[in-house]
Amino acid sequence: MALRFLCPNCHRELEVPDEAAGTAGQCRLCGAAIIAPAAPGQPAGLAQPPGAPPPPGGYAPGAPQAPTGALDLGAIVNEAFQLATRHWALMIAAGVIVFVLGSIVQNVPESLLKALRAPQAILVIVSVGMALLMLPLQYGLYYVIDEILLRGNSEIGRLFRGYRQWGNFILTYLLQVLATLPAILLLLPIILSARQNGNVANVAFDSPLHIVLALAASVLGTYIGIGVLFAPLEVVDKNAAPVDAIKASWEAVEGRRLQIVGIMLVLSLIGIAGILALCVGILFTMLIPLFGLVLIYRQLRGLRGEWLREDLAGR
Repeated sequence: MALRFLCPNCHRELEVPDEAAGTAGQCRLCGAAIIAPAAPGQPAGLAQPPGAPPPPGGYAPGAPQAPTGALDLGAIVNEAFQLATRHWALMIAAGVIVFVLGSIVQNVPESLLKALRAPQAILVIVSVGMALLMLPLQYGLYYVIDEILLRGNSEIGRLFRGYRQWGNFILTYLLQVLATLPAILLLLPIILSARQNGNVANVAFDSPLHIVLALAASVLGTYIGIGVLFAPLEVVDKNAAPVDAIKASWEAVEGRRLQIVGIMLVLSLIGIAGILALCVGILFTMLIPLFGLVLIYRQLRGLRGEWLREDLAGR
């Protein structure tokens, strides 16, 4: 026989074998960590109550975290700072690896092609190709943070985990670019005018129409950009397909765009505050926006670590 009950987080019906009664597991529909009822007719419980603060040292290994929906600026900044303080060495090392490899991949082929006097079209194609090659590595930072939040620690090798999802990351990125196309099209008259006049700075302010178009493009671009902002994290944490990732991100931010813009603005200002320390401090402060973005995502969508369970199961 099977034991049927409602998930205490998403309130949808689940079914498990009788021998699973009273044991902890994960809701297959929302990813929440739950405890199955000990007997039929009893309610299930949450293993990690929504909104509960993480214990010192991080969450239990691989424990999924249900979304809370709460976006408290102070709590997000504080937790991001604490995480950056505990894991600064790992994160700075990971960031340096991404930067160095990115510089090599982007600059070395370009320099060689220029030395060979390759056509501009070839330079553009190679440059785009190298950028796409580095995309999974850049998103590798999210794998590191995802594991830190789920297990309390991570390792440099997680940086390269994204190459297993290379195709999904590229398609998700292209969908993000396509989504912002309406905002880019609003700038087209300004771009064409700039090419004719040879002075981009003056074009934007010479015509009232250009000012209106620039403002409209900024508003529309921000609206769309926030809507698709968390799509890569859907691919990272939940192994989502590109279209599903875009949809999930868009739905998650509905009614919260201004709040997210405000939080991201504060996190960005904290990130660049390290410049005041002669640019040395920026190595630490730039970690706060990275952690902050994933913390916002956790509050909106929860963390399941599908990739992590796959890796641990394969060991």
